[in-house]
Amino acid sequence: MTNLYDVPNSDIEKYCHYSEDVVIANTLLIKDNNIIINYSPDFADTARELKKNITSYDLPIFSTPVFTIKFSWCWNYHINFIQAVPNILFYMKLKKTIPDLLIDVQRNFTDLYKDLFKIFDIDETSIVSIDNMVVKKLYYSTFCTEYYNGCGKISIYHTMIIDAIRKYFLQDIYLTNINTKPSRLIYINRLNNLAGFNRYIVNNDQVIEHLTNKGFETITFEAMSLKEKFTSTINAKIIITPVGANIINLCIGDISQVEKIILICPNERYHGYLKFNKEQLSSLTGVSPNKIEVLLCDIYDNGIVSPGDQVNKPHIVDLKELDNLIG
Repeated sequence: MTNLYDVPNSDIEKYCHYSEDVVIANTLLIKDNNIIINYSPDFADTARELKKNITSYDLPIFSTPVFTIKFSWCWNYHINFIQAVPNILFYMKLKKTIPDLLIDVQRNFTDLYKDLFKIFDIDETSIVSIDNMVVKKLYYSTFCTEYYNGCGKISIYHTMIIDAIRKYFLQDIYLTNINTKPSRLIYINRLNNLAGFNRYIVNNDQVIEHLTNKGFETITFEAMSLKEKFTSTINAKIIITPVGANIINLCIGDISQVEKIILICPNERYHGYLKFNKEQLSSLTGVSPNKIEVLLCDIYDNGIVSPGDQVNKPHIVDLKELDNLIG
């Protein structure tokens, strides 16, 4: 995989930067008591407080050169994946001239990165997670903050790498499993479909039972390896999925033959984010927008979610409306 796409030197010069004696603190890069990069500008007050606390202590020193790919929205699988791809390529380019260069990742997504790095032949011994330390030689990228305009915008890197993953990493599976006519009916379940997670389907158990009776199988991406995620929808005829970060797995897996995709989401989530999901799905999978349906669900007031939260709200699936979309 390492030779599939070579980052232009012009992009390295434009987006990759070097600094010495820098503190990595969550989504902050701090030098001489000043924030040089804040990957989460929406949390400026928190960042200032964090900087004040961090710089008031004597911190351990990390001397080996490091390239960091920490980002904003570090809790989000989709954003981590989309933003990781171009930066991994930058790291690989730099490592050709800096052999001992390590790569710093978000600790809570280490398993994702380990799977992802296998695709690019990056050894596990090169992976570190450094927080609250003084890094003597730090390389970092501003590609994501300069390029992206909104949630997870797709770049030329992604279309090329997705094609490469399909061709070189998944080809053997598709060649032995693909049918000429798709037949599988799939419901994608969210492992965190719990009351503690705001955007959840209240009647999810009922949805699973209803769809199972109609011949659907239920899959859960969170319980799968990266390769399993990408190949779990082979030969899918209909896919029903909640709107969310896991949609990136559909984009990488080859679902071009699917006859219908149904996106489940709360009413307020439709504008903007859902439009992006439909555009992304269509552009990266080759599935016509006419085959992507939307089920807008009634919001369930659990007394926990704040009235101002227009994105993450519990919602109820109307089974009759779902049946109408299935056809």
